[in-house]
Amino acid sequence: TDTQTCAADGGYDLVPHDKLWWAANDFFARFSRLRGPDGACTFVLVPWGPAGLAENRERVVGAVSSIAESYGLTFVDTSGVLTEATTIQDQVHPTAAGNRALADRVLDSGAAASCFA
Repeated sequence: TDTQTCAADGGYDLVPHDKLWWAANDFFARFSRLRGPDGACTFVLVPWGPAGLAENRERVVGAVSSIAESYGLTFVDTSGVLTEATTIQDQVHPTAAGNRALADRVLDSGAAASCFA
């Protein structure tokens, strides 16, 4: 899930786009083999807290959504769901309320209607 690496100067460098694309594709290829042909109702999210870099978020969401959908998985956009109020102090990882908000986004997306009675 990490899209940045530690830089020599103590900061962070973004993982190059081709490596991000390769890693996401490799993950979904392996996942698709494991889930088998009867893997309906698989949802992919990129939960992103308010502290993330906007251009990196767009890059990651674009790659993950495109690749996930190419494997027949349902991508649910969670942009804006996590806020300062729904993440822990690092402004990245969701609190219980943040996890509920993410679940609500999946349920409200309409894609989940055929998965649950």
